[in-house]
Amino acid sequence: MDKNELGSRLRHAADTLFGGVAGLASIWGVQKEGIYSYFRGDRMPGSELLRALCEAGLNINWLLSGLGEMALAYDKPRGKAKSIQIPVVANVQCGVPAVEFTANPDKYIEFDGIKSLLNPFGVIAQGLSMAQTILPGDILICSEATGPIKNQTICLVSFKTEPETAIGLIKRVSFNNDGTIILYSDNSRNFPPMVFKETEIFRLYPVYSKFIRTIK
Repeated sequence: MDKNELGSRLRHAADTLFGGVAGLASIWGVQKEGIYSYFRGDRMPGSELLRALCEAGLNINWLLSGLGEMALAYDKPRGKAKSIQIPVVANVQCGVPAVEFTANPDKYIEFDGIKSLLNPFGVIAQGLSMAQTILPGDILICSEATGPIKNQTICLVSFKTEPETAIGLIKRVSFNNDGTIILYSDNSRNFPPMVFKETEIFRLYPVYSKFIRTIK
């Protein structure tokens, strides 16, 4: 990721969407003088700052990669919730950031109430390993983690590039003190737990459980 290009896109977004440096500083809750180091590419915004930009209507995919539209596609407000358009993919390529494997989605769908999620995207469930909870064809809403992931959280697991783990998996995760992660299936009779070193995992994307069974 080119920090200078990201800084240029951030400056463009500030001028176009947020009313300039003052508007961006207000969104982030910082002094105006601190914004310019991000514009120059000296600093990179962390997860909390990215979340604030997302909540303000900026497409984080566009900011990080230059792909897609700058502004998120929102529908008319419905109470406090707004409809957000997100990409949906059938398969997740391991070892690459979400901004890459969602760049050419199978389709886009709109949901209400997920504006607070960081860089959300949909994944079409396949297989029966989570059949007690998730069925093939269910659309799961995943997002970038913004804090520690708790044990037993359902996640999309992206492995580092290995032939046998080229496609991401939906599993419950549990962290051991020895630096390993156990991946559980809800259909445990047919799919026993798997153990991987944390160094073998590229990224974990928490699944937003509210939508697991209600979204098709």
